[in-house]
Amino acid sequence: MTTIDTNGAVHDQAGRFATTGGSSAGYDLSAPAPVAPVGVVDGYPPAEDPQRRLDAVRADAERLLTDVGLAGWRFEWDAAVARAGQTRYRDRTISMSHDLTLLHDDAKVRDTIAHEVAHALTGPGHGHDEEWRRTAIGLGGDGKRCFDGQPKPAARWVGTCPNGHQVGRNRRTANRQYSCNACSPGRFDPESVITWTRNEDYVPPTRPQTVHRRPPRASMVGKDYRLDLPGNDELDGMSVTVVGVAQKAGYVVVEYDDGDSLYARKYRVPVARLYEDESITPP
Repeated sequence: MTTIDTNGAVHDQAGRFATTGGSSAGYDLSAPAPVAPVGVVDGYPPAEDPQRRLDAVRADAERLLTDVGLAGWRFEWDAAVARAGQTRYRDRTISMSHDLTLLHDDAKVRDTIAHEVAHALTGPGHGHDEEWRRTAIGLGGDGKRCFDGQPKPAARWVGTCPNGHQVGRNRRTANRQYSCNACSPGRFDPESVITWTRNEDYVPPTRPQTVHRRPPRASMVGKDYRLDLPGNDELDGMSVTVVGVAQKAGYVVVEYDDGDSLYARKYRVPVARLYEDESITPP
């Protein structure tokens, strides 16, 4: 029986998330990595195929949430352009920027997932403290609070100083002057006032439609579904049978025949990763 252990460690290199020593919030980071068939081993699909890339990233984030015992949490896309991800404790949600996920490289995307899941594990009182940093590193992240060296979407406004230095901003405060920090670091200089103009290359951020996780139902037991696992050539679209549900945790136990094992294989999967028929669009 193959399961995603909600009390076990996160993925090894083949599963994309590394394991190190230490613990956080009762989660043992030194435990052996579980056998988990979900995920893309060789990297996410390229940004040139945006839907497949976004679907694969979502599946990876949902997988990690389940692995670390946060199956009651959900994942969403958001329209942010100044941050890569966000954790909302009140409604148990982690979200990632739709547009930045398409711009950032695979390593940064994985780091963002680990960054936000570490916030969910350590809780709202920790911010980016040492416990959060250790947890993020244990999940395969770099333990840094900000992303550096990654491309950003074109800003709505471009500011230019008299010496030609430029800075981009998405919001501009009316009736307030700014001076160039490159010309006069740390102080306002009336000789270096920035002039703002609209950026002709600006493209409004994508505002994805929020898809909330469907709660599992006892009536699903015994019924056949197909797996929605983008990027997993072995299991995406495979027919499975639901053999158990965990309504509060938000996942179901499915059973499938891989054609090689003597007995059918079972593992846990978020209910949002199931759809009823090939003719029905996955949720």
